[in-house]
Amino acid sequence: MPDNKKEQEREELHRAIWAIADDLRGSVDGWDFKSYVLGIMFYRYISENLTNYINADEIAAGNADFDYAKLSDEEAEQARDDLVQTKGFFILPSELFVNVRARAPQDDNLNMTMEAVFRHIEDSAKGTESEDDFAGLFDDIDVNSNKLGATVAKRNAMLVKLLDGIGAMKLGEYKENTIDAFGDAYDASTVGFPNQEVDKRPADAVLQERLFEFMLEGKRWYDLRRFGDSYVLDYTPAEPARLLWPINQGALTNNPLLKQTVGY
Repeated sequence: MPDNKKEQEREELHRAIWAIADDLRGSVDGWDFKSYVLGIMFYRYISENLTNYINADEIAAGNADFDYAKLSDEEAEQARDDLVQTKGFFILPSELFVNVRARAPQDDNLNMTMEAVFRHIEDSAKGTESEDDFAGLFDDIDVNSNKLGATVAKRNAMLVKLLDGIGAMKLGEYKENTIDAFGDAYDASTVGFPNQEVDKRPADAVLQERLFEFMLEGKRWYDLRRFGDSYVLDYTPAEPARLLWPINQGALTNNPLLKQTVGY
């Protein structure tokens, strides 16, 4: 028997992506379109993931009306360090997807706003175990590209459509979805642009999609390492010494003949 819920969710997602494609068709090619859609979907996902995590804690503590999205940035800053340690990243309330989208139609500098937001999210992970996962995460979303429009106003109008289109997607709680939202989005964006180029580093496409799917599940290092030393060094800020894991201290203690990996 077909899974009607799954098919319904997939059809709704495809309709939403095709609606965005209609707005952008003729402006960006298929490869760029996927970068915009998947990248901003991921921005929405981590925004909602962080918000839901914080709200659940506050509600459990008895603060039933708490909403992180409505908190001031000054108040939120007090929890930055703890959240970075727990979640691996931090987003100010004013820079959450829901709030950027709400202000977008009136933001004459929307391209600069989004560029700054993406940079702040990446920077929030610096010096943490998740730094490599976030380094360059949003590089493929060029909010200043002439492909979005010849003028800043036209580019911003297109960015508003992107934010609204992705904001309108009925993604719900990611873990409760019966579909692979990012995988299906990738497929739908391909259909939306059937004449896309197919020779633009397929490995990059696979890595980018896996990054969206598994970013916080400890798979990123292995994916990059699998493509070879040069790939890691070219696509991450990792130093050559970090290409190999350190030897466990217990093993070093038990076997004096072992030498620690260079760089650790």
